[in-house]
Amino acid sequence: MRILALLLFFSSVFSLQAQSDTTASAADTTVLVLEEVNVLLEVTQHCVNGKNTLSWEVQANDSLHFTQKLGLYYRHLNDSLLQKIESLDSLRIYVNNQIELVEPGIYLIDYVDSANKLHFSSNEVFLEVCTQFQLPDVFNYAPGKFYEPSQINHIAKIELVIFNSGGEQVFFTKNPKVLWDGRNQNNGALCSPGTYFYNCDVYEDLQQGQVKRNVTGIIQLNY
Repeated sequence: MRILALLLFFSSVFSLQAQSDTTASAADTTVLVLEEVNVLLEVTQHCVNGKNTLSWEVQANDSLHFTQKLGLYYRHLNDSLLQKIESLDSLRIYVNNQIELVEPGIYLIDYVDSANKLHFSSNEVFLEVCTQFQLPDVFNYAPGKFYEPSQINHIAKIELVIFNSGGEQVFFTKNPKVLWDGRNQNNGALCSPGTYFYNCDVYEDLQQGQVKRNVTGIIQLNY
């Protein structure tokens, strides 16, 4: 009987000790579970003033621990190396969700914890070079004055044809600056006042290479 009692006593002690160890282990272990979040990025280009904007929308809530690891990243189109260009805090991520951009390239937002575990990442967005080529629709002729683009940026070359209302070609150039002096290239004579038409292939220098687009319009030639 005494042996049985002793066995029961030691059994209960071991059971309590094991339970105590389990409780202590559970108390010493903190499991941080962060919700996966997807961030939708969009780029809006404003080529006139050059103030392009990157905006984002968070699709789910997150406690956003380790915000010092939150950052906006950038890389050139032909470069695999990401460069952190700005740190973002949780308030800015959720509320003031807009940044002005200048450099063309690829942007994304990453959020990594202190153990370098990725918790959310955005899609990649591509900011293209802002090309500008705009021809005025009025040319007021004067000696020494030239018809030229009102805006030109990142243009490699053009193929511009100007013709009169009868369909006759009066001017051709590949120079992006145009520099038409109002004369007919065929005979050197001044063109008559009136409405002229143009057809222009514009070769733009973009990140992915040279791209051609076509523009057409009218020119009102005045003396």
